[in-house]
Amino acid sequence: VEITVNAIDQLSFGEFIRSIPNPSVINVYNVEPIDGSVIVQLAPDIVFLLYDRFCGGPGIPVQKARELTDIELAVLRSQFIGSIGSMLESAWSEAADLVFNLDFVESNPQFLQVMAERETIVLISLDIEINDVTDLINICFSHSSFELVLRQLAEQRLNERKSTMNPEDR
Repeated sequence: VEITVNAIDQLSFGEFIRSIPNPSVINVYNVEPIDGSVIVQLAPDIVFLLYDRFCGGPGIPVQKARELTDIELAVLRSQFIGSIGSMLESAWSEAADLVFNLDFVESNPQFLQVMAERETIVLISLDIEINDVTDLINICFSHSSFELVLRQLAEQRLNERKSTMNPEDR
């Protein structure tokens, strides 16, 4: 498994929704203590490849994209989707103590009503490669929900730079 950052973009939630293929595996996490959501969108090819590996197969994606069955979703929740929240908590741990709880999983992006269409979001696109299959994982969060955390992080970075400066430069 190889994961690399492809892009970090700022766009509207509506633009993001229109860019997601249908079907997809769209995981929505609520974030405590802030009032916000994080969306982790996975492409069907990677999801079915992971499902095949978790069930002891060689890791072959399905030929035609389709929605997950309830059994496939339960296996993926217990083996992978459930752990994404703790990975996000670890990634944000330097900035804030946030808890990411899986709220729901959706397959059709048109039914995703967690933010206003004009809401400004930050979209982090990751390339994931497994068994010569490459696809994207998109992580989307509302800029307004994370604004306080981002401001605190910027202030922390500024203070770190000031403390490493010698007194004469200050």
